[in-house]
Amino acid sequence: MKKILIAFCMTLFLAACGDDSSSTGANGSETQKEMSSSSSEERNNNAISSSSRKNSSSSAKQSPEELLGPWNNPVVSSSSVEESSCEGCIDWSIPKEAYLNPEIEYDSITDERDGKVYKTVKIGEQVWMAENLDYSDSVKTPSLLGKSWCNGNDPKKCEVAGRLYTWAAAIDSVALSAEGLDCGLHKVCELPEKVQGICPQGWRLPSLEDWLAMLSEIGGDSYAGTCLKSQLWDGDEVNPNFDRFGFSAIPAGAFHKTRMFGDTERDNSGEFYGPDERVAFFWFASEETKLYAYFLHIFYNTYTLFHSGDKDNAYSIRCIKDY
Repeated sequence: MKKILIAFCMTLFLAACGDDSSSTGANGSETQKEMSSSSSEERNNNAISSSSRKNSSSSAKQSPEELLGPWNNPVVSSSSVEESSCEGCIDWSIPKEAYLNPEIEYDSITDERDGKVYKTVKIGEQVWMAENLDYSDSVKTPSLLGKSWCNGNDPKKCEVAGRLYTWAAAIDSVALSAEGLDCGLHKVCELPEKVQGICPQGWRLPSLEDWLAMLSEIGGDSYAGTCLKSQLWDGDEVNPNFDRFGFSAIPAGAFHKTRMFGDTERDNSGEFYGPDERVAFFWFASEETKLYAYFLHIFYNTYTLFHSGDKDNAYSIRCIKDY
């Protein structure tokens, strides 16, 4: 039965994304400890595989745990982990448009707040940004003050891969407080069903249900991560097996705050993480505890997982059109 199930999953993947023999490594325990800041003594690192999701139409009232069901982290022996190399890392010198799929018909929107233009793509019944958000006006949006960064503090990298935001910035905690909701780091609140966050007008921060619906559309198993990657994910060598739906993810990395003991507020010291490891992180509007919220994690190999991580780490944002 196990062999039949594995064969069935691979059939789904091949039908949706095509054969990806160049990137079929497994996610090992060493890689996972490096990639996710949610590994700590305070709690177990419960990564949630996209292959475990069956009921993406569940009620919005359900928690992420209820939507995804109980799941044990599928860690394999470190001896079988594909070695990560910086050969073919993201090329910051080429424009962001180069990372799009030339065979996909994209639309575009203009963010009226700063005039920046983003390509968009329709996947199933959803419309997603095909580029990472790069909005930084902390005067108009106070939630951003001291809570977003360009990778390596280099503004040119923001032009390619967008900004990295803490979870409080992503949900626009200041705007939510004006609605009577006290949300963010060290807090737990009942978020609205739809959270605009720092997305442009008419767009919003995706929910878990949004990600589940999209992943179901592109294959529905852990190998669906291949479908989300830009054809230039591994540098300037085009991989035609990637980016079948035009999501065009690039390994923008993350900013991880310096760890401190207990619930002590952290300063802005930390380190930028990930571009040389070829990984991407995307926040969505679901929290686990007062310290942890959920994000989608795309690895250098074919894996795509959900994790919960520190709310004051900074990850990328992809907005979804709000109908």
